[in-house]
Amino acid sequence: MRFAFYGRMSTSEFQDARTSRAWQRSVSEELVEGVGEVVVEFFDEGRSRRWSWWERPAASALLAAAESRDREFDAVVVGEYERAFYGDQFRDVVARLNAVDVQVWLPEAGGPVELDSPVHLALMTLLGAQAQREVARARHRVWRR
Repeated sequence: MRFAFYGRMSTSEFQDARTSRAWQRSVSEELVEGVGEVVVEFFDEGRSRRWSWWERPAASALLAAAESRDREFDAVVVGEYERAFYGDQFRDVVARLNAVDVQVWLPEAGGPVELDSPVHLALMTLLGAQAQREVARARHRVWRR
């Protein structure tokens, strides 16, 4: 199976782009090992997770590529839920990708996410709430500096 990797980091002031990309990619590659390989990468720098996927350059490019007839990948793997999604974004993005037969894999789910699974829906609700809390916490840390 061919995977597209998606990663994100919000600020270059407080994070190293190379390190952030590397650990997210490493987690993603570990997850898909034995199933397939990452063949293309989409990585947003300097974009808050609060921005929708359609507002982030790499994420919107990934969505466009997924809808292409000659796309390079069969599934998307994300290194960490909180890096990629905020609030209720996940359901919309996964539904859009699933509509074009592209799976979304998350380490928190241990593989592909299934929107019709009550366990996965509960997990995504919890992760969405945690991501919102992390944004509030990060905003407080940045304002204090």
